[in-house]
Amino acid sequence: MQPNLIGFLCQSGAYTFYESGHPLLRSVAREFQAFPVVHVLQVQITDAMKAFRLGAAGVLLAGCETCWNNREAVTQQHTELLHKLAERGIVSERCRLEWCSAQEAEKFFAAVAALRACVRELPPLRLPITLDETIVHCG
Repeated sequence: MQPNLIGFLCQSGAYTFYESGHPLLRSVAREFQAFPVVHVLQVQITDAMKAFRLGAAGVLLAGCETCWNNREAVTQQHTELLHKLAERGIVSERCRLEWCSAQEAEKFFAAVAALRACVRELPPLRLPITLDETIVHCG
């Protein structure tokens, strides 16, 4: 059985492949659910935690060129996210940040495949009972 993966994808980057029905999408369609965002800086800890609480084994944040121009802020936020996940017992390998422009379909699908392979090697995710209490809002 393939692990369930959630992707928060920039609308002007990686989401274009997901939305357009790209031929490579068939290789990930069953276990990968994508959500468009204007910028990966919009993705908060509550969003990632909600994804894990709802059954995701891994989360992919895929930023585009605009995100790349703000890479310091994005990388800092991702690092903070990884620390928050670690505090809740979720290893950093379950949350990946990638830069994928609208011209890099192969790179995007390789990132999804790499996350899937990595998560498959990890033990099943066991979330703490108190996780529900940490989810306030995901919007």
